[in-house]
Amino acid sequence: MRVIDVARGPLVVIAPDAPLHHAAQLMDLHGVDAVAVTEDGRPVGIVTERDLVVRGLARRLPGDAPVESVMTPRPVTVDATAGAADAFQLLRDRTLHRLPVVAGGRLVAMVTLDDFAVDPPAELTRLVHSARPEA
Repeated sequence: MRVIDVARGPLVVIAPDAPLHHAAQLMDLHGVDAVAVTEDGRPVGIVTERDLVVRGLARRLPGDAPVESVMTPRPVTVDATAGAADAFQLLRDRTLHRLPVVAGGRLVAMVTLDDFAVDPPAELTRLVHSARPEA
Protein backbone atom coordinates (compact mmCIF):
# COMPACT_ATOMS: atom_id res chain seq x y z
CA MET A 1 0.00 0.00 0.00
CA ARG A 2 1.28 3.45 -0.93
CA VAL A 3 1.26 6.42 1.44
CA ILE A 4 -1.05 8.34 -0.90
CA ASP A 5 -3.66 5.62 -0.31
CA VAL A 6 -3.57 6.25 3.46
CA ALA A 7 -4.04 10.06 3.40
CA ARG A 8 -7.66 10.79 4.29
CA GLY A 9 -8.00 14.41 5.36
CA PRO A 10 -8.51 17.43 3.16
CA LEU A 11 -5.42 19.07 1.73
CA VAL A 12 -5.51 22.67 2.91
CA VAL A 13 -2.84 25.06 1.65
CA ILE A 14 -1.91 28.67 2.19
CA ALA A 15 0.70 31.07 0.80
CA PRO A 16 3.62 32.19 3.00
CA ASP A 17 2.52 35.82 2.82
CA ALA A 18 -1.11 35.10 3.79
CA PRO A 19 -2.20 36.56 7.14
CA LEU A 20 -2.27 34.44 10.29
CA HIS A 21 -5.99 35.01 10.74
CA HIS A 22 -6.60 33.43 7.32
CA ALA A 23 -4.70 30.28 8.40
CA ALA A 24 -6.88 30.07 11.52
CA GLN A 25 -10.03 30.54 9.41
CA LEU A 26 -8.97 27.75 7.03
CA MET A 27 -8.31 25.40 9.95
CA ASP A 28 -11.75 26.17 11.35
CA LEU A 29 -13.51 25.84 8.00
CA HIS A 30 -11.90 22.51 7.10
CA GLY A 31 -11.67 21.02 10.59
CA VAL A 32 -7.90 20.53 10.47
CA ASP A 33 -5.16 21.40 12.94
CA ALA A 34 -2.53 22.33 10.35
CA VAL A 35 -2.21 23.81 6.89
CA ALA A 36 0.56 23.34 4.36
CA VAL A 37 2.39 26.45 3.26
CA THR A 38 3.15 26.29 -0.46
CA GLU A 39 4.79 28.31 -3.19
CA ASP A 40 4.01 27.27 -6.76
CA GLY A 41 2.54 24.02 -5.43
CA ARG A 42 5.69 23.08 -3.54
CA PRO A 43 5.64 22.70 0.24
CA VAL A 44 7.79 25.31 1.98
CA GLY A 45 6.37 24.99 5.48
CA ILE A 46 3.61 23.87 7.81
CA VAL A 47 1.65 26.00 10.22
CA THR A 48 -0.21 24.30 13.06
CA GLU A 49 -2.66 25.47 15.70
CA ARG A 50 0.22 25.32 18.16
CA ASP A 51 2.33 27.54 15.91
CA LEU A 52 -0.47 30.10 15.82
CA VAL A 53 -0.68 30.10 19.61
CA VAL A 54 2.96 29.76 20.68
CA ARG A 55 4.71 31.64 17.88
CA GLY A 56 1.86 34.03 17.10
CA LEU A 57 -0.44 34.91 19.99
CA ALA A 58 2.14 34.40 22.74
CA ARG A 59 4.49 36.80 20.94
CA ARG A 60 1.60 39.23 20.36
CA LEU A 61 1.85 39.10 16.58
CA PRO A 62 -1.07 40.81 14.85
CA GLY A 63 -3.59 38.70 12.94
CA ASP A 64 -2.35 40.20 9.69
CA ALA A 65 1.25 39.03 10.26
CA PRO A 66 2.36 36.64 7.50
CA VAL A 67 2.07 32.90 8.00
CA GLU A 68 5.79 32.53 7.25
CA SER A 69 6.51 34.31 10.54
CA VAL A 70 5.18 31.34 12.54
CA MET A 71 5.44 28.36 10.18
CA THR A 72 7.85 25.48 10.54
CA PRO A 73 10.00 25.82 7.40
CA ARG A 74 11.41 23.10 5.15
CA PRO A 75 9.07 20.28 6.19
CA VAL A 76 10.12 16.66 5.91
CA THR A 77 8.20 15.21 2.94
CA VAL A 78 7.52 11.80 1.52
CA ASP A 79 7.00 10.79 -2.11
CA ALA A 80 3.48 9.70 -3.03
CA THR A 81 4.79 6.35 -4.28
CA ALA A 82 6.49 5.49 -0.96
CA GLY A 83 5.08 2.64 1.04
CA ALA A 84 2.65 3.46 3.82
CA ALA A 85 4.77 1.48 6.27
CA ASP A 86 7.81 3.61 5.35
CA ALA A 87 5.83 6.82 5.88
CA PHE A 88 4.58 5.61 9.25
CA GLN A 89 8.14 4.74 10.25
CA LEU A 90 9.31 8.21 9.18
CA LEU A 91 6.58 9.82 11.30
CA ARG A 92 7.65 7.69 14.27
CA ASP A 93 11.39 8.16 13.83
CA ARG A 94 11.14 11.93 13.46
CA THR A 95 8.33 12.26 16.07
CA LEU A 96 6.13 14.06 13.54
CA HIS A 97 2.35 14.31 13.55
CA ARG A 98 1.91 15.08 9.87
CA LEU A 99 3.84 14.51 6.69
CA PRO A 100 3.40 16.33 3.36
CA VAL A 101 3.10 13.91 0.45
CA VAL A 102 4.66 15.07 -2.82
CA ALA A 103 4.66 13.94 -6.44
CA GLY A 104 7.25 15.54 -8.66
CA GLY A 105 8.03 17.98 -5.86
CA ARG A 106 4.43 19.23 -5.75
CA LEU A 107 2.22 18.76 -2.72
CA VAL A 108 -0.57 16.24 -3.36
CA ALA A 109 -1.69 15.21 0.14
CA MET A 110 -0.96 15.40 3.84
CA VAL A 111 -0.75 12.19 5.84
CA THR A 112 -1.15 12.30 9.61
CA LEU A 113 -0.73 9.85 12.44
CA ASP A 114 -4.52 9.81 12.68
CA ASP A 115 -4.72 8.48 9.12
CA PHE A 116 -3.06 5.30 10.33
CA ALA A 117 -5.52 4.95 13.22
CA VAL A 118 -8.86 5.16 11.37
CA ASP A 119 -9.34 1.40 11.50
CA PRO A 120 -6.27 0.26 13.46
CA PRO A 121 -6.61 -3.51 13.00
CA ALA A 122 -7.26 -3.27 9.27
CA GLU A 123 -4.60 -0.60 8.70
CA LEU A 124 -1.99 -2.50 10.70
CA THR A 125 -2.77 -5.71 8.86
CA ARG A 126 -2.38 -3.94 5.49
CA LEU A 127 0.85 -2.27 6.64
CA VAL A 128 2.32 -5.53 7.88
CA HIS A 129 1.44 -7.30 4.63
CA SER A 130 2.84 -4.46 2.51
CA ALA A 131 6.09 -4.45 4.52
CA ARG A 132 6.70 -8.17 4.11
CA PRO A 133 9.22 -9.12 1.44
CA GLU A 134 7.87 -11.14 -1.47
CA ALA A 135 8.57 -14.83 -1.22
